[in-house]
Amino acid sequence: MSTALEQRTEDSSLLRTEMGVSSPPPERHLPLSLLILLTFTTGVSVANLYFNQPLLELIGKEFNEPPSRAGLISMLTQVGYGFGIFFVSPLGDVLPRRPMIIILCACSAVTLVAVAFSFNLICMTVGSFLLGISNVIPQIIIPLANDLCSPNERGKTIGVVMGGLFFGILTSRIISGFVGNWLGWRYIFFIGSGVMVVLGALLFFLLPNIETKTDETGEKRGIVKYFKLLGSMIILVKDHPTLRQCAMIGFGCFAGFSVLWTTLSFRLSIEPFNYNSANIGLFGLIGLAGVIVSPIAGLLTKRIGPYFVTGISIVSVIGSWFVILFAQNSLVGIVCSIFLMDLGTQAVQVCNQTRYLILVDNAKARLNCVYIGTCFIGGALGSSLGSWAFNKWDWKGSCTVAFIFVGIGTVSYLLKRGDTKDSEYTRLK
Repeated sequence: MSTALEQRTEDSSLLRTEMGVSSPPPERHLPLSLLILLTFTTGVSVANLYFNQPLLELIGKEFNEPPSRAGLISMLTQVGYGFGIFFVSPLGDVLPRRPMIIILCACSAVTLVAVAFSFNLICMTVGSFLLGISNVIPQIIIPLANDLCSPNERGKTIGVVMGGLFFGILTSRIISGFVGNWLGWRYIFFIGSGVMVVLGALLFFLLPNIETKTDETGEKRGIVKYFKLLGSMIILVKDHPTLRQCAMIGFGCFAGFSVLWTTLSFRLSIEPFNYNSANIGLFGLIGLAGVIVSPIAGLLTKRIGPYFVTGISIVSVIGSWFVILFAQNSLVGIVCSIFLMDLGTQAVQVCNQTRYLILVDNAKARLNCVYIGTCFIGGALGSSLGSWAFNKWDWKGSCTVAFIFVGIGTVSYLLKRGDTKDSEYTRLK
């Protein structure tokens, strides 16, 4: 598989040199088996980040810690993930991505075992922070999948991989809660470690090598200085309006998404529902909408353009908050709101990544870092401000915060009007 890809690239480069003209990169086809493996790896690695959330009560009881301190475990996992996004994932433009992904799988397996053997809160939080860093794997795989497929397949491919990521988030809480109640909270981390070992072995044998590309000066990317690489992300933001727009749209929509899922448990635990944590966790099943819509959104970006599909997706996100604002005491209303929210948020992610990942061929990891990092900041702000507003003004306060964030994304979308089909995307179709 790897040899065939490299041979086609070499032949194409030789032909362009002999003709003295530049031409588009050769068509590539990502085999279905490899796409499934990359998608599964993405889902499993992101699931490792959310295993602890349903188990915080069990962990707190064992360590004799109050809920407020046990919550540090989940927070530091996300902080570690954010650290990995900003300081590890850009290395995908410096280091060969195949060994990088395999090494991260090994690190993830080790940190999962370390978390499982934690004997107090300090060990647990340190291990969770390292777990977050090592599971930045999806942010390496997404640009890699984009490189391994042809331009015409990018929307569909990214949609499938993002569907795997969303499915991992969705199922992690359900599986973790079940295993925790059945065997104890430590066992899900042992299971996750074993799965990462198997995935690392499969990737070692099946994942192809991608030749290190050169930058504008003709130097190999592998010798680019690390801090210069990090600083170059500022230049990418400055030079590419599409990246700035996608990042701000993602910021607003993901913040609204985080407001909903952070405060929903508070809303469902009081009148008129009075649900326990197990019942509340089942609402995550509604998130299957996002898994289903990802490949569809990817196909639509090819047919009618990612910019137009993004607009439809933002309308879905806004509509979800109107539904839950006026039907907060209705179970049907809450279910419909979650459906619209997950559908719209996931479609926005797919459309945005279809647009910005084509901007600079030798900087895909850094482009992805800027985008995902901005979304992560939005999600963190949405969670904290949404919880604060709920405590102050109940559900209406949370809805107000969400409307502000989604409004930021909507304004960012409208400020740069383009053709129905995004120009950068159309250029490479």
